[in-house]
Amino acid sequence: MRLKSISANNVVHGLESSWELKSVAFDKINLIVGKNASGKSRILGFINTFALMLCGKMPVPGDYAKFNMEFDDSGIKCDFEIEYNSGKIIGENYTQNDQIFLRRNADGMGELLTESIETNIDEIIGTSPIAQPKTTGKKVPTFFKVEDSKPATFMKRDPVLSPYLETLWEWSSQVKKYDFNLKLGKEAPGFGAFPAEQIDFRDQTAVIAMYRDGVKKHPDFKVKIIDDMATIGYFLDDIQITHTDRVQFSMNMNGPGFPIAPEFVSIKIKEKEIPFFIEQFEISTGMFRALSLIIQLNYSSLNNLGSTILIDDIGEGLDYDRASSLIDFVIKMGESSDLQIIMSTNDRFVMNKVPLRYWAVINRAGSIVKVDSLKNKTELIEAFDFTGLSNFDFFTSDFLEKGEI
Repeated sequence: MRLKSISANNVVHGLESSWELKSVAFDKINLIVGKNASGKSRILGFINTFALMLCGKMPVPGDYAKFNMEFDDSGIKCDFEIEYNSGKIIGENYTQNDQIFLRRNADGMGELLTESIETNIDEIIGTSPIAQPKTTGKKVPTFFKVEDSKPATFMKRDPVLSPYLETLWEWSSQVKKYDFNLKLGKEAPGFGAFPAEQIDFRDQTAVIAMYRDGVKKHPDFKVKIIDDMATIGYFLDDIQITHTDRVQFSMNMNGPGFPIAPEFVSIKIKEKEIPFFIEQFEISTGMFRALSLIIQLNYSSLNNLGSTILIDDIGEGLDYDRASSLIDFVIKMGESSDLQIIMSTNDRFVMNKVPLRYWAVINRAGSIVKVDSLKNKTELIEAFDFTGLSNFDFFTSDFLEKGEI
């Protein structure tokens, strides 16, 4: 399942703040470009909030919002709409090819289509072994009632009776957002003992746990990370997870979850032509952001995790050559896997590197945000290419509106 478009309305209670996003279309690789405070980060935040809420990882927010999302599920057009206010869901609808599959009201009452199961009226529950039920191929309407603070698409998902909701849940549970303007785990040490089953791949600071588990599960994981770092201009001989003395144990951590003082570990790297290791706390912020992103994207790809990857402020803090190389890496990762990539930037280096066909240009007028996708504007892109100007010139000019400089 892939996200095709989103539109949204949002009102923050108490701040008299409203925001309307007109429908924005997405492809497999996307770069949202716009000026500061135009709404780039908010669009990615909306997608992430929607996904977290839909998969049950986040309660319904306390503001007002209405989302309309379109998905492509192997050629099936899927539309999902949800509206909530003050932590309560007002309405929810899900359709496939314009046929209603689920709808619910503010009181939690609703109906959905479920698979019809072959049954024998003479059978009594408990008299025969439980087996995978046989479906008739027909769908029947089923009424339900759920809590008004829970999405019905999450509460009523069932791989047997409503597999289409399971598909939507799988997408939402594997959306991941990276804030490249933050430190991506640079200041977050790991624990000496950390079971793999406790790794939350959506936690963008859990880079140590992902690297350690990646090396354990995939023998060539370290080599892959070192090679990928080299492609963006960082040449390493080794990467290790070792004990660190840089973190002090606090007694208030010594509770039920920490029966004894934990050992803290950190990432250390050895650059070529430098005779010593550098601990993560001493690595430059830009270099660690790149290392963390490469580790986490490889971990997601190798473990078949991730559906839509959101990267805010891609390339922040990197020089032109390394920002350009990182963009190449991310685009190739998206093109060679099932990952959908949605990035945002206002950086000249990044704009000049990413082809215009991947662009979506954002413009905000007051509280209304519009986004123009260049995906299907081949003639416009070819006309601009003829000028010999850079992509950044496209952004700063009126070429999108006028078709000329």
